[in-house]
Amino acid sequence: MSWMEPRKIIKVGEKSYAITLPKKWAKILGIKPRDSVNLVLDKTGVIHVYVTHKKPKATVSNLVIDASNLNLQQLEELLRACYIEGLDAIHIKNINKETIKIHELNQILYKLPGVLFLEPGLEDLIIKIAITEEVIDVEEVISRISHVLELMFDYLEKYIEKGKKEDAEAILKLDDEVDRLYHLGQRLIRKRVRTKILSAKEYLDILDFLTIVTSLEHIGDSIDRAVRVLLEHEWGEVRDLLREAVLIERKIVFDTISGIKHPNTKLLETIKMKRRELRKLLRDLVMKKPELSGVINEFDLISTLAMDMAEINTYRWARKEAE
Repeated sequence: MSWMEPRKIIKVGEKSYAITLPKKWAKILGIKPRDSVNLVLDKTGVIHVYVTHKKPKATVSNLVIDASNLNLQQLEELLRACYIEGLDAIHIKNINKETIKIHELNQILYKLPGVLFLEPGLEDLIIKIAITEEVIDVEEVISRISHVLELMFDYLEKYIEKGKKEDAEAILKLDDEVDRLYHLGQRLIRKRVRTKILSAKEYLDILDFLTIVTSLEHIGDSIDRAVRVLLEHEWGEVRDLLREAVLIERKIVFDTISGIKHPNTKLLETIKMKRRELRKLLRDLVMKKPELSGVINEFDLISTLAMDMAEINTYRWARKEAE
C-alpha cells in the first residue's frame, strides 16, 4: 500500500475547503463518515490530521475458579492475580473446607481494596470488585501511598527517639496499608492499558506510574524489614547515627516524590549528593554496630529506589519540554 496519494482541494461553501481521504486509509484507521478528526497546523506549514477514537465501552470481566484442589496459598495467589489484572467478578466454586476457611479468605481479600462479597454459600463464593478509575485514579493512589509512607517515617523517628515498641508495631500495620494501595494501583494501571485507547505519551506515563507505585511499595517493605531488625537488637549507643540516617533518608524519599509531581532538571543530582552523605553515615553505623547490617542494607535499598524514581523525574521533565 502507498503512504502518499495526491488529492485535489475541493471548495465547500463560501468559507471552507476540503480534501478526500483514500477509503483504504480510512478502513485501516477505523474511521467512517461523520466521525471526527483533529487538524493541527504546525509552524512549518504542515497540516497534521489526528484520528479521535471513541473510548471503548466498559465491559465486565468475569472468571470462575474451581477451588476443589486448591489450598489457601494457591487460591490467594490466583485471587491477587485476578484483582491486579482488572477482573470485575470472580466466582469461586467447590471450596474445600478442609483446607480453606471463609475467615481466612476474608483476611486475604481485606488486602485488596474495593472487594465485595455476594451470595456467600457453603461451597461457593461470588466476589465483585467495586473500584474503577472513575472513583479513584493512579495519581491519587500514589498520593495516598506517599501519605502512608510519611506516617511510617513519623513513627520510625519516634521509635528511634524513645524506643517504644508500640511505635514500631504502628509501622508494621501501616505497611499492610501500603500493600493494599499497591495492589489497587497495579489494578488501575493494568485496567487502563486493557480498556482504553492510549497515545504514545499516555503509555509512557503508564510505565512511569507502574515503576513509581512499585518503588513506593518496596520502600514500605524496606522500612518494615528494618524495624523488625531493630526490634531484635539493642541499639541505644548508636541512636544519634540512626536518627540522622532516618532524617536524610526521609528527605531523599520525599524530595523525589515532590520531583515526580513537579519534574525538574536538578532533582537527580540533589538525590545523588544526599545518597553519598547517607552511605558515609551507614558505613559508620555498620562499623559501630555490625548486627544492624540488615537495617543498613534496607536504608541503602530505599535510597536506590528513590534514585530510580528520580531518573523517572528526568524523563518526565524531558517529555514535558518536548511537548
